[in-house]
Amino acid sequence: MRHSSLLIVAATLLMTACKNDDPPEVPCLYDCVPAGDLAPGDADVGRAYVLEEGFMTCGIPTPIFEFGAALIETNEPLDGRTGNSADLPYDLTAGTSPRGVEVVNTNCLSCHASYLNGELVLGLGNVKREGGDDSEDAVDLGMMLADTDEEVVELEIAGDIAHVTDQYTLDTIGMNAGATTLMAVTAFRDPETLAWLEEPHMDLPPDVLPMDVPAWWHMRKKNAMFAHTAGRGDWAIMAMNAAAACAETPELAAYVLDMAPHVRAWVQSMKPPAWPRAVDQDLADDGRDVFEETCSECHGTYRDGEHVYPNVVVPLDVVGTDPEAGSVTETWQGAWDGFFSRNDFGANLDWAPQEGYIAPPLDGVWASAPYFHNGSVPTVAAVIDPSQRPDVWKRTSRDSTDYSYSKMGWNWEHVDEPRDSFPEEEQFDIYDTSRHGYSNDGHAFGAGLDKDQQAAVLEYLKTL
Repeated sequence: MRHSSLLIVAATLLMTACKNDDPPEVPCLYDCVPAGDLAPGDADVGRAYVLEEGFMTCGIPTPIFEFGAALIETNEPLDGRTGNSADLPYDLTAGTSPRGVEVVNTNCLSCHASYLNGELVLGLGNVKREGGDDSEDAVDLGMMLADTDEEVVELEIAGDIAHVTDQYTLDTIGMNAGATTLMAVTAFRDPETLAWLEEPHMDLPPDVLPMDVPAWWHMRKKNAMFAHTAGRGDWAIMAMNAAAACAETPELAAYVLDMAPHVRAWVQSMKPPAWPRAVDQDLADDGRDVFEETCSECHGTYRDGEHVYPNVVVPLDVVGTDPEAGSVTETWQGAWDGFFSRNDFGANLDWAPQEGYIAPPLDGVWASAPYFHNGSVPTVAAVIDPSQRPDVWKRTSRDSTDYSYSKMGWNWEHVDEPRDSFPEEEQFDIYDTSRHGYSNDGHAFGAGLDKDQQAAVLEYLKTL
């Protein structure tokens, strides 16, 4: 009898320990990216630099932009902006070229802002971005409207850049070619003088791979900027990498470097939107236990007051997701050796691309559909349960309110006909996972859970 009592007490203590509020210890599986020594920055200064001053010092002269904007639909302005950018669409900023000409160009929000439930969310990846190849055509049209020699010079500079970037575009909605175009453009800038070259000084990227834009609020935790770990250390300057397209002199690059910590502070100030509906807290508590046993070694823990995120790099053969973007380390290393390591755009930065993917933090995961690094999975439910993943699919609409609260992600429908049987303008909305770089295989870690456990994990993820 006494032994039975001791067993009951021991079992009770064990159950209590399993249900306590202390987060489990998260070991570092495989390799973990260490934290960098980050220079201090002011988020307000960084926001003003990007959205009001204009870190892109090339672009379309303002009079020509204003003429064109009157003929096409543009995005809404952003509250709180001042100066010449105050009335511009939120994703454009007015800046000044090295020749003193006011120009308009895109800013970070062209990729890092999107609508969700009808509201613009800063820091959320642009899920409706269209990567067309018509930038050079727009510049050519601007040439027809140019009134001064100064405007012609600015358009010629913009045209040289557009000619390169137009070669690297993606034909699926929301997919981003920014990293590839960055490497292509820097191939045409002299790494020391930053002057534009007629011929590339290093190898161009062989192709462009689809990448889903991660949420900015992840960067409060991540120690590497890109999914395959390139951009470690103080990644502030890499947050400003688009400036390399326009920075024509070392002096301009040095100024970008000076402002970069402030921009990083602005990026890190972003917070995820909260789940907008009620949560079944008992089910979520059960899901937390399953999550911490099944998922936390890669994605971390999220107890109130103490988050533990390991920055773990999961090998390609372990995660099993599309390997293309994680295996092009030679291309990325070539860009570092040929350009970034030779000027201020590599300052304080450890490039270190590695074969594999950093498992991202899951704060606000409900808001950031679609999923995987290539956006191949439309809902969180389908991430947890691979059997729910469609091979060829499209969103039922582009409306930001067309959201599945039960599945946590976009409402979608199967596409039964071959993608190329649709008109080109309709193909853009179709996600075909059989294409190069678009696979939705892998990450089967939730497949071994039963349906109740999967539902509990899904409920828990709403609370992050």
